[in-house]
Amino acid sequence: MPGPGEELMEINSNAPIVSRHEVAINAPLESVWRLFTKIDGWPEWNPDIPKATVAGPIAVGKVIHWETAGMEIPSNR
Repeated sequence: MPGPGEELMEINSNAPIVSRHEVAINAPLESVWRLFTKIDGWPEWNPDIPKATVAGPIAVGKVIHWETAGMEIPSNR
């Protein structure tokens, strides 16, 4: 759920890799959204991601650079 002033983005289903996961979390949505959108904090709660960065605030078209399973992945939209 986007926060105030943020846009909902659609996943590019034609991307070379698309990953979807689902989990039930007993926490307020705002708390989960805050953790998920703090990109440089991903390694703190996801041991499979040793590095994640984004230059500036998240926005449509902004590239998130992250690593998993020894691969560097640039993600956007």
